[in-house]
Amino acid sequence: MTIINRKSPSVSIILPVFNGEKYLQSAIESLLSQSYADFELIIINDGSTDQSLAIMTKYSICDKRIRILNQENKGLIYALNKGIDLSRGEYIARMDSDDISHPDRLKHQVAFLERNRDVGIVGTYIDLFDEFNHTGIKFATKPEEIRAKLLFGCELAHPTVMIRKVFITKYDLRYDINDLHAEDFGLWVRCCTYFNIANVPKILVRLRQHNSQVTKVYGSKTIQTSMEIILKQLLQLGITVTPAELSIHTELCYGFMPGTSNDLISVEKWLLKLFDANKITQKYNSDMLSKIILHRWYIACIQYSGRNLRTWRYFYASIIFKQLCNGFIFPGYHVLSDLTARIINWSICHVNFSKPGRCHVELKQ
Repeated sequence: MTIINRKSPSVSIILPVFNGEKYLQSAIESLLSQSYADFELIIINDGSTDQSLAIMTKYSICDKRIRILNQENKGLIYALNKGIDLSRGEYIARMDSDDISHPDRLKHQVAFLERNRDVGIVGTYIDLFDEFNHTGIKFATKPEEIRAKLLFGCELAHPTVMIRKVFITKYDLRYDINDLHAEDFGLWVRCCTYFNIANVPKILVRLRQHNSQVTKVYGSKTIQTSMEIILKQLLQLGITVTPAELSIHTELCYGFMPGTSNDLISVEKWLLKLFDANKITQKYNSDMLSKIILHRWYIACIQYSGRNLRTWRYFYASIIFKQLCNGFIFPGYHVLSDLTARIINWSICHVNFSKPGRCHVELKQ
């Protein structure tokens, strides 16, 4: 592989490291083995006390594309913003010290951004893995779908993204300390105000699962901050969000388990309120939001009654289905015929369920 030497590389890869000695070598090697070689690798040593500095220094001696910044421990957000300031490339790629990039990752993402000049950030599908298992995870790929799905949670895997630097420079966009432990989610939401975000429909990064990763150590804080980011988006729809409605939305984002039919009715009312508010503000693509709401409603019906004919009874007879269904198809769902609906309505009776525990997050409104 030929290494291209020039003053300004095409891609700047930002790799923050804090005590990452266990997996750092494999992360660096996956980047140095990229088929697209025109990049600089900016490694920010954020006050590591293990052998991380020695490992990255060893590689920097052999490969001049590596730039190391040593600093006292200031946290991930500071390190990321510092990396952006130091970057010289047209594109900025992210990477974590415990993950592995596919050899063609940079090639595919650069090609995508070259073809789609309106897109400012592009992520990829991921492979979640540990020492025993691995699971492929897909995300929405179209900008309008991603924008609408951000109402319910993050739709890009942070270590997979590549950013068009001129866009974030133009609009002065950086990671925000107020979004601690969900700093990526907050940035994507702000970016969507100015330009499109997409995902390449390929698994190009492997995300390692282990007990010391941020999402596990700070899981509850991540949910808290994410819901604060989501609440800001909900308020931009021009609606008043009650504590009960916020609790419902939290549960829809993080595992709703309705215990009674009244719970299900409350969910339906809330989802219709979202759709009606968007009809006025036109903040999100109406058809795309309809599809997402239908899918969330379908999942809520499944979690209430299980995967059986009773699910279709609630789903098909609902106001949401009648108002929003325009022939959308998604996993586990198809448009039922009138005959099927009559059979379901005839054959199913209601069953009482005990009410399980509920997820609750208190937020400042």
